[in-house]
Parts: sequence; C-alpha cells; structure tokens
Amino acid sequence: MKCVRELPSTRSDAGDALRTTLEPRASTLHLSFTTGSVSVQPGQEVTLGRDPRHTSASPRLAAFDNVSRTHATVGLTREGAAWLRDEGSANGTWADEEPVPAGEIRPLHDGSVIRLASNVRAGVRLYASASPAQAHRSAGADSQ
Repeated sequence: MKCVRELPSTRSDAGDALRTTLEPRASTLHLSFTTGSVSVQPGQEVTLGRDPRHTSASPRLAAFDNVSRTHATVGLTREGAAWLRDEGSANGTWADEEPVPAGEIRPLHDGSVIRLASNVRAGVRLYASASPAQAHRSAGADSQ
C-alpha cells in the first residue's frame, strides 16, 4: 500500500490534505468536555486554553491549572475535515492517545478523543448536516 499524500505539518497545508474518502464532509465539529462543549463550523478554528483573551473556550477550561493559557487549536476546514494542533503547550496534547507535537496538525475523526495535559478529555463528534442539538433530538426521537 502506498501513501498518496503526507499529512500537513504547517498551518497553510490544513485544507484538502486532511480530508479523507472514509469520512463524510462534516458541517459541525463538536467537542464534549466534562465542563461543557465547544462547536466549530466549517472554515473556523477555536483555540483551547485558559486565557479568555485568546479563546472563547476558556470558561470550560479555566479550572484546570495544567492546561496552558493557549494550549491547542481545533478546526474544521471548509471541506469538512476536522483537525487538532498543539500550540506549544507545557503539558502536551494527545489525539486518540497519540502525542501531538507542537505545531503539527493531526486529523480528527468522529469518535476521536483529545486530551489536554494529563486529565482534560473531550470526545469528538462530527455531524454531517444537522447541528449537535438537532442530531440529539433526532436520536431521542429514534429511541422512542
């Protein structure tokens, strides 16, 4: 088996190179932390960390002293590929229990788990067309 394209390691390469033929194009990336959730739309990225000047996610992570002020960034390309990048955090970032070196981009898939530092975990959900709230309502209707 031969690799067609290497994964990008810089910010400018995050587009089509992350999209795979195995996953549908996502219209929402949803991270579920124990302290709340973060949603990302196509073409957007969100910095994860404790500093409210740099991230809207800080209220969900402020209680964790081992999470850097600017720890990692998650994004969803316009093409619907989800990704994670460590921003030089002091205590590390992991995607599916694999370390993410500072500055490198790792793809995320539906069901992936990201970890910031030693104990802050988030489940990854990729929704193809419905928002997380719509998908949750649909799942509830299906189970009744």
